[in-house]
Amino acid sequence: MMLDRNFKLILLELQIILERSRDRKPFGKDREEVKDWIEKIDEALTRVKEAYEIKNEKLNIFSNQLKNQK
Repeated sequence: MMLDRNFKLILLELQIILERSRDRKPFGKDREEVKDWIEKIDEALTRVKEAYEIKNEKLNIFSNQLKNQK
């Protein structure tokens, strides 16, 4: 349950970042800011990937435990 909540929060953060980056024009000074937004998106996607891997690992452990109980 907590991981699902974390996924939703991370995805919401990504949506906010993307909306803000769409409002920016990548010229001059703003170009650096757009680069920063892209880095934030990359970091958020990395966190999603890590959380997903943890969730899958826990599901596999649970599945194996169920198989062993049979």
